[in-house]
Formats: sequence, structure tokens, C-alpha cells
Amino acid sequence: MGPCFRGDDKKIGVSSPLVDFVDRNIMHLSLRLGAALCLIVVAPAPAAAQQERKIEKTALCLNQICKKGGAEFRPWELKLALPPKLAQCTTYRTTPFLAVILTRNVPETGDLNCDELPNEYAAERGERARKRAQSIFAGHTVFLRMMCVRFGDYVEYAIEGEGAARRNFLAVYARDRATAQRIAAAARRFYPVPHIVSMTAWVERGDETCR
Repeated sequence: MGPCFRGDDKKIGVSSPLVDFVDRNIMHLSLRLGAALCLIVVAPAPAAAQQERKIEKTALCLNQICKKGGAEFRPWELKLALPPKLAQCTTYRTTPFLAVILTRNVPETGDLNCDELPNEYAAERGERARKRAQSIFAGHTVFLRMMCVRFGDYVEYAIEGEGAARRNFLAVYARDRATAQRIAAAARRFYPVPHIVSMTAWVERGDETCR
């Protein structure tokens, strides 16, 4: 890359010792200013300050009126005990609990927008399936995983040993192993292969500033 300013040795017009002296000083001053300008580095705009992600332990909120901060839980979500205001860059996660997976033969929703999910036909079908199961297992909490493209405080689930190939499911919460076994035995009348799993549930508040 060439210099920012270049002197010119040729002069045009009237010349005198005084004029030449003034011209030389003006040229030297211009060259110094040009060199100084070349060294100026424009600093990039500062990036948004990042925060460390935190994990807060929470519990399930069964047979109670609970909210996700100021928002309502969706009908198919397993309710969690959350504070009135969710903290930024914070994951509220339960300890492991047991559930009986009734079926994974429910609509896939992974490519749908979470905010628009309640208005989608796939969600309507999934909720109908959940309500049918709830009528069979009255007195127990039936919930549904409906994955989506998330930009909000939605309940997510991690099944022990599930791996990366996650799918939607219909499940019944069980407070202990004996309850899970009774639910699984009863479910075989209606679902081909119900099985007991250990899982956690969580709600996460965060954006690109969290790390």
C-alpha cells in the first residue's frame, strides 16, 4: 500500500527564496499530518458484554398453579417451580425423575417456530393425544415433548442415554419406581411398548450474550 501523501518536486508559477521557504514548510507540515493520519486506527465497536451461564436447581410443580416467570405454561408442558422473574443466562433444571414413555408416535414439530407452535395443526394433534392419555391415567400428570425452533422460555427434556437423535414423545410422570411400574403395566393395554426412563426438565433464559 502506498503512502497517504506524496510531495511534488515541481513548482509552477512565480518563485522567490521567501516563497520557496514557505512552500517547503507547508509541504513538510502536510507530510507530517498525512503520516499521523495513516497511523490512526479506527477501533471496532465494542461487543456486547457476555455473561457466564448459570444453572439453578428447581423442582416439578405438580397439581399447583405455577408460571414460567410471568408467562403461562403450555398445556402439554410439565410444570416447573420457577421464580416470578427469570434471570438472564440462567438454566432452571430439575433433578432426575422417572417417567413412562407411552409412545413416540406423535407429530414431529422440530422445524416449527416455538412462538407459533400453539396455532399449528401438529400441536393440535399432539395435544389431542395427550388429552386422551390423560383421561386414561387420571390422577397422574401426562405431558408431551414438542420440540421446536426456540426463542423463548419453553420446557425442554433430557432423557438419560437418549443421545443426539431426539424425538417427540408422550409420557406420564411417576413419583417413584413402583408407581412407574404400575403405569407401564396399565399402559400396555393401550400402547405397544411403554417403557420407564429417567429424565430431567429445564427452562432456559438466554441469548447470544450468554456463554
